[in-house]
Amino acid sequence: YQRRVHGTLSECLFFFGHMTKGTSSFGKHNGRTHTLCKRCGLRAFHRQKKRCASCGFPSAKLRRWNWSEKAKRRHKIGTGRMRHLTKVFNGMRRRALQDRAGVHRRVKTKSNRKMLARRRATITKKCSSKVFLRTLVIRHVHC
Repeated sequence: YQRRVHGTLSECLFFFGHMTKGTSSFGKHNGRTHTLCKRCGLRAFHRQKKRCASCGFPSAKLRRWNWSEKAKRRHKIGTGRMRHLTKVFNGMRRRALQDRAGVHRRVKTKSNRKMLARRRATITKKCSSKVFLRTLVIRHVHC
């Protein structure tokens, strides 16, 4: 028993399930080419090439190209934890607030501590008004 198919050769082959690049081929894509990268943590480390497609690990320099502005934005300063810079910025902010409030910073030395103690003692002797005393103590002691 023979089957007769009408149409061109490519239509016949498509009808019988040969020469297809679409849906049936994608069912065979079940391997893993990329795995997690040690440096950037993305699933971009090529297992056969042993190179990360995102950061370029194991090379010392980070992979970065000018033709990809978006990728440069993703790896910029401020996108991670910023462990050191956060401390720097917080210190700068604290100092600016203290300067604005007129608070003097305390230097941690024995002579300065003795001087502050002496100043505190003289302030308490001289001032009788509680409000004036409170402002002076806040200004000089609680730095």
